[in-house]
Amino acid sequence: MEDFQIFDGIIGEELHREVYDWIQGASLYTKWIGIEIEIRTVQTINEYVPALDGKTSSKHIFGTDTAISSMVDLFRFTMYRHPIGWDDASTCYFSTPVYKLWNTINEKLLNGKGSLDEGLKEGINGLTGFKRYYKNGEDYYTKYGVPRKKVGNLFVSYINARSSDPMSNDRIGKRSGQMHRDTDPRAKPEDPYYSVLFIANKEWYPTWGADLIYYDDEDTGSKHWKRGYNLGWASKVVSNVPGRIIIYKHNITHSTMAPRIDADEMSLRVAFRIKLKD
Repeated sequence: MEDFQIFDGIIGEELHREVYDWIQGASLYTKWIGIEIEIRTVQTINEYVPALDGKTSSKHIFGTDTAISSMVDLFRFTMYRHPIGWDDASTCYFSTPVYKLWNTINEKLLNGKGSLDEGLKEGINGLTGFKRYYKNGEDYYTKYGVPRKKVGNLFVSYINARSSDPMSNDRIGKRSGQMHRDTDPRAKPEDPYYSVLFIANKEWYPTWGADLIYYDDEDTGSKHWKRGYNLGWASKVVSNVPGRIIIYKHNITHSTMAPRIDADEMSLRVAFRIKLKD
């Protein structure tokens, strides 16, 4: 299989709508870092539900009495996530639409050889904390009945939701995610681990941004701050086209641009971490 592929028009309108609607009711989680807040006045800061809180994130935090020492700090992190499954069975259990999406992609594009059970798991933050950080005082594990000690915070299927940067003066939404790879130190470059992304937004425009950037492996002198691999030059820019599927190998460096501030909603992507079986 090729290391990088893009597909459009694979997922039908009905299934796309099912996935999008399911995301609207899901709890999206984040972990705010480095913020000095009068915590007693801020509620549900780690949890965001589009159907309840609107299509752009962070608005649920503000109240008439909220005291925030630094607005820049408040919006420094703009990624929200919803964990779905830590293997094939749990993905099926927690989201029928997402599991249908995965099976469709697996059969149409991977000849049924993709395995969630063996994918490289992704850590997701913000799933637990003070009860006041969550709606009804229930963190992720309590709300969804997930055994924390068994599962931890590692998943192979999840939602990535990215909001704009409201503090940008030029309305571009400057922030991009860190350059990184969806890999594990124990994985070898030749190992058949892949990430599969589905753009779940139903409507998007080029002016709304949220491009994904993929980089080559040229030795530029820059290294990843933790893993030490090369941070090369941008070689591909992929737009946030609704219904688009992107499949790329685990050792490809990439980053995600934030949506522009005038985008009507967050960028929404379903992510699967898989291993291709022989």
